[in-house]
Amino acid sequence: MTPLLASALLVPLAASATAQSLGTQHTQAAGPPYGPVVVQGTLDTTHFIPGLVKDLSRDSAGRILFCTFERVVGRIEPGKQAITVLTNDANSPAFEGQLRGVAETTTGAIAVVDAFGHVYVLPGSGGPAVRIYSDLYMISDATDLIVDARGNFLIASATPSSGQRALNWVQGDGQRWSYYLVRHQPVQLAHDPLTGGLVVAETSAGGNLQLVAAGNSYRATTGLDTVTHPGLNSFQSDGDIAAEANGDLYWIAGGSVYKRTRATNTTTLFASGYGQLRGAVIAASHGWQWSATGWSLYLAEGENPTRIREIPGVGAPGAVIANDQGAVPWKGTKVNVLFGFQAFDLAADDSGRLLLGGTQFGSTQFIKRITLTGTPAIALVANNASGLTGIIEGLCVAPDDSLYALTRTGSIQHITEGPLTVTTLFSDPGNQIEAGKDLALDVDGTLYVATREAWDWGKIMRVSGGAAALLTTTEETRGLAANPAGGLFFSQWHSTGFNGSVDLYHFDDGAHEALPGLSGVNYTNDFVWGDGDICVDANGSIYTVSEDDWSLIRYDPSADAFVRLGSGYLNHPSGLAIAPSTAGSGSTTGWSLYVAEFDNLWEKPSVPAPASTLVNSALGLTVGSTPFATPHPKFGKPRVLAPAPDGGVLVGTATGHVLRLDPESGAAVPVADPAEYWGGEGLSSAIVALAAAPSGRRILA
Repeated sequence: MTPLLASALLVPLAASATAQSLGTQHTQAAGPPYGPVVVQGTLDTTHFIPGLVKDLSRDSAGRILFCTFERVVGRIEPGKQAITVLTNDANSPAFEGQLRGVAETTTGAIAVVDAFGHVYVLPGSGGPAVRIYSDLYMISDATDLIVDARGNFLIASATPSSGQRALNWVQGDGQRWSYYLVRHQPVQLAHDPLTGGLVVAETSAGGNLQLVAAGNSYRATTGLDTVTHPGLNSFQSDGDIAAEANGDLYWIAGGSVYKRTRATNTTTLFASGYGQLRGAVIAASHGWQWSATGWSLYLAEGENPTRIREIPGVGAPGAVIANDQGAVPWKGTKVNVLFGFQAFDLAADDSGRLLLGGTQFGSTQFIKRITLTGTPAIALVANNASGLTGIIEGLCVAPDDSLYALTRTGSIQHITEGPLTVTTLFSDPGNQIEAGKDLALDVDGTLYVATREAWDWGKIMRVSGGAAALLTTTEETRGLAANPAGGLFFSQWHSTGFNGSVDLYHFDDGAHEALPGLSGVNYTNDFVWGDGDICVDANGSIYTVSEDDWSLIRYDPSADAFVRLGSGYLNHPSGLAIAPSTAGSGSTTGWSLYVAEFDNLWEKPSVPAPASTLVNSALGLTVGSTPFATPHPKFGKPRVLAPAPDGGVLVGTATGHVLRLDPESGAAVPVADPAEYWGGEGLSSAIVALAAAPSGRRILA
């Protein structure tokens, strides 16, 4: 008997059956009293499922998993009428929100995500679900979930910032979490068998398909289909994607199914006339209809009950599990020092030590120094009793190792040690600084102040000779950093969430140069927090921290894109600096990036050496970013750069060394040692200016 004839005989037997609610029993036979049975007289409908199915997926045994609005997780085996209820609301009291996505894990368990972004796991054989991840910050309106080969979860959702959706990244045990991609407006996602990347259905302009490149830490995306615009939106819970093994994609929107053929890069209407569709998956054909391939596309249609509709004759499906997307980023290794106050800025001196500035709940102000060699230790530099006048928001180290400190109220103080003196250089008598947020020092002694003035309004002020003048206006300036190639980097917030950026100020004409790949950062717009700090390494990469997505990122100019290096900084990330690595850190370069998180210090080892932190307003944009090797910490912190007459770049360091960075090999080659200067007497302080005559003779000052 052919499958078609067999199914025709089965239909009359089921014609009087009605769909029942899914109870607590885990395995249900077809028909009353246990629940949904075959559709009554329609060969392309394999089952009725009570309620509203929100997602379909396939497990490694080829069975179809589903989850419902009513918090039921179940399984269908193609060719059989039984439905296995794996768990439900009564059986899993841990469930909190309506279920939105279901997927098998690498261990054969079943993972589901609810609307709030909480992730639950239950045994593959069924049973109570256990919540392994509670989302408190990152996710709103979750709409899909998949699992990668490392066992981590990728979740499509809205963010807490109005109007922006994202892909979220949760470690398999729920202990680490991060944004994976905050771009476009993702609602559904799938593994791409053709490239190993991720296919994302997103709602911009009525719906598009985007491809996230495989193995690309920058999350580079390209449009697979940006012209069909089938009318996706998160309220419909549509957009689901089912992939064939050859990479062809089935994509649902409203009551229609579209097919994206990868070989021809075309999208065609594959099927239409359905009610609202909310799930799509490829599995073995059910057997009621003739199937040329043995595989069918299954669709979840309508609600109360949901019909499982079958379209036979599609290609074999892609893998159940997505490719390994790497490790979920986290804070780093905690450095065991106790601040004793809340840090608002972090800097590094020329001796490889860190400097922290901040306040103890606004009442007592502090600058402290952390020694990183041996067992890290922290010591007081100055406080209110020494003459500090306000919350320290910015710190700069001068070439003579004295310090400049900026208070939130706009005062600038100069601190020298041995003996300790604190001198107020500028007290902002004209109230030109509403809320000082960061400080930078020019080689000529000029100081630059980042100020947050009001909503969507900020400034950079130039302070010299005890007087302040406007350098440029911005949108809520938060951080400043020298560009070794010339100019001044500044971070700013642009009115809405995930719209912060780092831009470059040009001293020659006052222009703001946008860095397109260093945008979409979720800085806070609140003056009371200290995020937006910027740090630059010797390779030209830029690091910054953001309060409202709890993240540390690294921007690489050569790619014009950023990598998310750290996440989970819930306790107000506030400062960045590169300094020598601690013992036992495993650093491969001798340098680490340090992140201050209000009252914690985190270490990220194996970064390049720091670039000079001194601004040079007279330097043109001539050197640019380089692929050079990282100078060893024994040469000291880079202070200044200059073009070498025979190519490459000269570097002058805080310990008086001169290095040449070779453009062909990328090697950092010592050119001169401090002991060679001045007839063997050596230099007593850092190199602050460096030039080379055409003949190749180096001139140091």
